[in-house]
Amino acid sequence: MRFYVLLLFTVATLSGYAKNITGTVNDSDGNPIQFANVILLNDSVFVDGCITDDNGAFSFSTSTDNVNTVKISFLGFNDYLSSIPKNGDCGSIILVENTVMLQEVVVKGNLPATRLAGNSMITNISNSILSSAGNANDVLSKIPLVTGSNGNFTVFGRGTPSIYINGKLIRESSELEQLNSSDIKSIEVLSNPGSKYSSETKAVIIIKTLPPKGDGLSLSLSNSNRIAHYFNNTDNALFKYRRNGLEIFTNVFFNGGKQKFNDINSFTTYGEDMMFQNIKSDNIYSKHHVSGKLGFNQQINTEHSFGAYYQYGFMKTNSKGQSFSEIYSDKERFQYLTLESNGVEKGRPLHEANMYYNGSVGKLSIDFNTDFMQINKLNESSQSETSDDSDNKIVETYANNASRLWAEKLVLSLPIWKGAIEFGEEFTNSFVNFNSHYKGTNVLGGDTKIKENNIAAFAQVSQSFGLFQVGAGLRFEHANYKYYDNNQLNLELSKNYNNWYPSLFMSTKIKNVGLSCNFTSKTKRPSYRQLDGTLQYINRYSYQQGNPSLKPVKSYTVQLLAQWKYFFAQTIYTHERNSIFYTTERFNNDPIIKLIIFENVPKYQQFQFVIGAQPTISCWYPQISTGIFNSFYKTTFREKQIHLNKPFFFINWDNSISLPKDWIIDVDFMAQTSGDGQNCHIKSVSYLNIGVRKSFFNNSFNVLLKVNDIFNTNNEKVTMYHDDIKVSTSNFQESRNVMITFQYRFNATRTKYKGTGAGHEEKTRF
Repeated sequence: MRFYVLLLFTVATLSGYAKNITGTVNDSDGNPIQFANVILLNDSVFVDGCITDDNGAFSFSTSTDNVNTVKISFLGFNDYLSSIPKNGDCGSIILVENTVMLQEVVVKGNLPATRLAGNSMITNISNSILSSAGNANDVLSKIPLVTGSNGNFTVFGRGTPSIYINGKLIRESSELEQLNSSDIKSIEVLSNPGSKYSSETKAVIIIKTLPPKGDGLSLSLSNSNRIAHYFNNTDNALFKYRRNGLEIFTNVFFNGGKQKFNDINSFTTYGEDMMFQNIKSDNIYSKHHVSGKLGFNQQINTEHSFGAYYQYGFMKTNSKGQSFSEIYSDKERFQYLTLESNGVEKGRPLHEANMYYNGSVGKLSIDFNTDFMQINKLNESSQSETSDDSDNKIVETYANNASRLWAEKLVLSLPIWKGAIEFGEEFTNSFVNFNSHYKGTNVLGGDTKIKENNIAAFAQVSQSFGLFQVGAGLRFEHANYKYYDNNQLNLELSKNYNNWYPSLFMSTKIKNVGLSCNFTSKTKRPSYRQLDGTLQYINRYSYQQGNPSLKPVKSYTVQLLAQWKYFFAQTIYTHERNSIFYTTERFNNDPIIKLIIFENVPKYQQFQFVIGAQPTISCWYPQISTGIFNSFYKTTFREKQIHLNKPFFFINWDNSISLPKDWIIDVDFMAQTSGDGQNCHIKSVSYLNIGVRKSFFNNSFNVLLKVNDIFNTNNEKVTMYHDDIKVSTSNFQESRNVMITFQYRFNATRTKYKGTGAGHEEKTRF
């Protein structure tokens, strides 16, 4: 605490003696230009540099005694060069669009591609080598603090993020595949978002696209092919027609193919007799997913716009598998079981719709959204179980699951003094129904219904004081949860929740060093599948069940961020209450039959630290980060208390090399040591990916070829401990594969649609 007080005093003192050099950068229409390069010169000698923020503004603490010239540059505009006024206020600077078509652009320099803004890290994509990476999936895999691929991304230390494109939450990874990298302006990573977002949102990724220009017809086509043991294909077509303020758009998406999964699971139960079960499984999944979207956007004027879209889809998944189980008692085998299964899952129909209004009255900005979503899924499966010393049987499963969501959200924004205030409300109404029946086993199935209403109100204010930016927020949520078992309301399991979630942040910049500190209080409610208390049959020795008594997780997080030139660092500490763990226990005290279930644990803590760099070295664009992840959890195993707190060490090293004639080579490497997380010990993993990409016809046609996990080392191996049971799992999911992608764009421009959606986190619970 003394350090922060001293820091505040020192910075405040320095701000009293230095005259800031400030200004804003706009285009000829008055729109702010984000991420323009701003350089301070003293008689043509470089002194300092930065990038404009979301409002096109820039600010330096450099004294006017040390510099005399400002130079501003941005791709597609003429360079701006002017002397600096004595008071340091450069005012509003207008960049003139360059009408000359550049056949080849070479970008060199040492200005950071990623900058710290408030409590977020923002990476500029336009005017960088990442603009030709392919689609949004390819770009996100190369962003600091972000790991993953193909829509499955995590933010370091925070888990799975909510991903937004121009303010709208994406529901499926296909939406990332549909966004070309050349259309992306910037990507913002909030690893500890404030009260504006749902109390369940632990991390946010915001993708902003380049401003739309021009009228007429535009077309974007993409085809992606994944080759491993089997072939998978993804196709996407996006059409837009724009005339004056009206835009009509439609999208058609298809994903299909086969994938092979190999699993090895072992269960060890310690007691008077040690029981051991080993299961080897080979499964093949084939899927077909088709969806279509139709929508419009009407921009009445610069202050008002409204629009709507409707999306319809269906999917079908076929599964075929075979597994072999060996059961041992005190190292002697007494049972050998063979299982052959066939199943089909149909999702039809899949409905999703959004209506929005976005406008302003004076200085008051209004953003209103209402969303609807409905999903029906039918599951049918047949499983043949053959045993060498007990009865053979055939188990048939039928399940019909339905879910529905209504949601609305209103956000009002108003500038006040040197900052702004945002406040609003959000309401969600959710319904799910799990209905299942079994034939050929003593498991009966069940009929579970869950209804939940969630009402939230929030306010968030931010202000600037010299070199400091501070903010505070508060969110209140009331949740009414009703649980029905066979159409009977269960009063014991039905609950009401009332909670307050505060947030605070402070950021500053001392010369070239950006610093940020923030605190948030969050929750995570169990998914509806985790709450379903119906017993589910896996095989005669394994059952699975949700837990309707699960409590929401309550978490408190402190984050520190720092950035200097192209270096960045992050530290996060999280304290959780009622954490939800996936575990295994005896079923009805039977040492052979295992029950997979979810449970709350009283306390769980995490600490993460990462440091990295993102320089530009001629034609080489590397990004390297390394750090540590340490969790703290103690449990009882075999009547002894064990501590699961072995840390992970990791390194991520992504490289892009720009070659003549628009050739780019990508080499990505990751390695992670073994360590503990939650109630598990996780083995080490690594991967090496190599890719090449080429642009043709003035970047209208792109080809990408990539080989993922060349050495096939990115496979999960986990050991879980609980009471007297140890579970070891090894999953092999064809991480080694070859991908080739083709993209074609004609007069492609991003949509003007400004709907941001509602009920974002509630949708993830279905």
